[in-house]
Amino acid sequence: MMFKIATLRSKLYLAFAVILLMSTISLSMGLGRMASLNDRLREIVNHTAPKVWLTKDIQHQLMALRNNERMVLLAEGPDQLQLYLERGRKLEADLELLERQLSQLVVTHEGKASLKLYKEQVERYLAVR
Repeated sequence: MMFKIATLRSKLYLAFAVILLMSTISLSMGLGRMASLNDRLREIVNHTAPKVWLTKDIQHQLMALRNNERMVLLAEGPDQLQLYLERGRKLEADLELLERQLSQLVVTHEGKASLKLYKEQVERYLAVR
């Protein structure tokens, strides 16, 4: 009954207040979701991406080491052989540096276990050479 008596102005104020309240609720929910998305993106940029880049660099380093071994086998003289052996030592040193950098970034128990398995495989490979 009271709603019938209310003036058009008060009805418009009430409708505007309801719309404003719904907009405020929607905005606060959206900001909360954006904050969690921002946190996740920060986690990716600061933690996940550097690990991915380092593992890609390690992969390239291992491929370069393999190619250098091929060149050692195909060396045409002692000078060339010495050049490739020195290059191989440098590649191994660079690989160890990248592995140390990756070890510093890995903090989870699962990540450390995976890194340990990787290192064991690489050590077996390097021991066969």
